[in-house]
Amino acid sequence: MILEKYYISKEHWQNVLADWMRKHEVLAPVRRPGGLFFERIEAPRIHEIVLDGARSVQPLKSFLFPPFEDVTSDPQAIPVSSIFLGARSCDMAALAVLDRSLGSGTPDPHHANRRQSAAVISADCTQPYPTCFCTSVELNPYAMEGFDLNVSKIWDGFIIEVGSARGKALLEGFDRSLKPVVKEEEEAQEKLRREAVQRVQRWNLATLQSFGDVFHHEWDVVVLKRLGSACVECGACNFACPTCHSFYLDSATPKFLQKIRGWDSCLFPGYDRMPDGESSRPRLFERFRHRLFCKFLLQKENTGLSGCTGCGRCIDACPGRIDMRSVLTELAREHSLHAA
Repeated sequence: MILEKYYISKEHWQNVLADWMRKHEVLAPVRRPGGLFFERIEAPRIHEIVLDGARSVQPLKSFLFPPFEDVTSDPQAIPVSSIFLGARSCDMAALAVLDRSLGSGTPDPHHANRRQSAAVISADCTQPYPTCFCTSVELNPYAMEGFDLNVSKIWDGFIIEVGSARGKALLEGFDRSLKPVVKEEEEAQEKLRREAVQRVQRWNLATLQSFGDVFHHEWDVVVLKRLGSACVECGACNFACPTCHSFYLDSATPKFLQKIRGWDSCLFPGYDRMPDGESSRPRLFERFRHRLFCKFLLQKENTGLSGCTGCGRCIDACPGRIDMRSVLTELAREHSLHAA
């Protein structure tokens, strides 16, 4: 829910950023070969921050649920006051999934402490990639909730939307820099958002516009085998995904208690191997099917949220050129043919 809304000029915005950087660790997207990457930014590098454009290569989970972690360490030793600036809508939706999965019941203390110490400032996605499909999973290329602040670049300034008390606190002391939003600025924001939605929809004209009903049907094994045959079981799709949080635990040393947690992939042959060596999904097509079910059906049944946010990172990361959108569209087409 948006509590307040302001306009700020570029010059005043840079003053706000410089103040945050004196008090917090600020991570923001910068342009590097291959795309946008989150990096720690200090005042001399403010000009490198990219708040328009598309989502970063790394998902936010890379920082809040890191690839490797000593889970026997003291979680209270982790937090530093940090600000993630420039997260896109797909990552905001993913944070809600991670918060519900890792924060409910008995919360993961390491993840919980990182989340509590981090403010998240989202930014509108103005130039979606051809692999983006957020509108097909009932999202938009701009965040509507979950953020502390949201930033929309308008002309030579920004519209700032306040989404939480923490976000409001970040703006304290800058009252003179914040102006009420006028009609022309709101119209410009809405126009840019409509254009971004239309761009995502154009990228996805050849695929399903909604993936919701695909998973309520029986699937032909032959079709699944064909669609998943290009998978090389590398796990890149899982690791690039902003919501995947499968992990393994390993003893770092036999001399004393130290457990290392690392990201795991449901596409690995040994992912759910039992102590007797058996697996419930020994064949590749079964693991391929499970991943799709987990994203679009099981996560929703368990948490009420979709496990896919349409970021397209899995498509970009896959060395086998498997496109999630094409797979789901083909499954829907095959079901229609069999039903007919």
